[in-house]
Amino acid sequence: MRTVRWLSWAAAVAAAVAGAGCGNSSSSSSSAAPPPATSTGAISMVIESITLPDPASLGTAGGQQRPVVRFHVTDNTTGQPINMNTEIGASLSNPKGIPNSVPKFTLAQRDDRNDYRSYYASTAQPKPYTVPEGLFAPPTSPQLQASAVPGTWNLGDLKDVGGGSWEVTLPATNQTGFDRNKTHTVAGWTVRSNGTADADVSQASLDFVPSGAGTVVQYQTITDDRCNQCHGFVQAHGSRRGVNLCITCHNPFTGDPETSRTVDFKVMIHKIHSGSTLPSVMQGKGYFIVGFNQTVADFSDVVFPYHNHGVAHCTACHSGAQASNWSMIPTQNVCTACHDNVQFSGSFDPCPVGTAGAANFNDCLHTGGPITITDSRDPNACLGCHGPGTAAAIDKFHHGD
Repeated sequence: MRTVRWLSWAAAVAAAVAGAGCGNSSSSSSSAAPPPATSTGAISMVIESITLPDPASLGTAGGQQRPVVRFHVTDNTTGQPINMNTEIGASLSNPKGIPNSVPKFTLAQRDDRNDYRSYYASTAQPKPYTVPEGLFAPPTSPQLQASAVPGTWNLGDLKDVGGGSWEVTLPATNQTGFDRNKTHTVAGWTVRSNGTADADVSQASLDFVPSGAGTVVQYQTITDDRCNQCHGFVQAHGSRRGVNLCITCHNPFTGDPETSRTVDFKVMIHKIHSGSTLPSVMQGKGYFIVGFNQTVADFSDVVFPYHNHGVAHCTACHSGAQASNWSMIPTQNVCTACHDNVQFSGSFDPCPVGTAGAANFNDCLHTGGPITITDSRDPNACLGCHGPGTAAAIDKFHHGD
């Protein structure tokens, strides 16, 4: 019998994504996770600018597209900028065995559906792991996983540009097909040993348009402050935190090879917070992700304690300028994150409405009947029935403040 646990601490979410994206994948060759970083406020990082060369400017002879990021890190106890050369050198012989983490960065472009695609990604192959007792092993498949850079720090790529600012030349990007007129995000984080078993961490992000011809489009449905009201702070992959950092890697194009499950932030977070109430979990299939060093993060026993409506109380989490999107933009991929027993074709019985019986957890046919959706991220297929003011509008079944 499983023990139900409340989703009320940062480690719960951290375990879910530890290694499922952003560089520490289950196929990583690294032998150890980054050091823990649980202190806040001791250092602060700011990304000042980024130069992202246009591939077309490299000419037919080719070349490397190497972005250059300008940033600074401040010691908040002294108010003075941190000398990154000194910090990095000291980390190599840290007597506490807790190396300072040199800044690492992610780089991604946001599309018209406000989903990101990373400039740095690679395909991860499935590896053996131990399936949680009593659960089924999902099918495996190779999955693209975004990554942070640089993996190995090269002091030759770090330049002191004065005034406490530094420039780092990132590795050549390995993905193509981006639109330089759309909003991009560069995000990063750094960790500093404070001489104990703890460490200090800071993260930052910057939205920009590489061509300079477009306008930065701000978009935010979830804020760190809203996450932190329950979690204190959310941290994953050892020392990474901040929604703006997470979403640059956890996008719809990335997944977990051991389970073939997406690690798209909006889908994964909905499923994590639904946990034990997921129809698939009620069917005994479970919900877990395989992360760093083949660690299995099983969320099948999690319940959402914030409100008696559970995850249906959407504004418990949704905040920011686009907080109301939960009621306005229905998409198949997000809706079926929680309603994961709903089928859109086949000879299933129609899904029951407004009942709490066991039949609610069986696979069932979309109540509106069969429907073909060619793009699960496209809201246009769903707006006619589930858009604002419609008969089956989202806000008739889910709740805000």
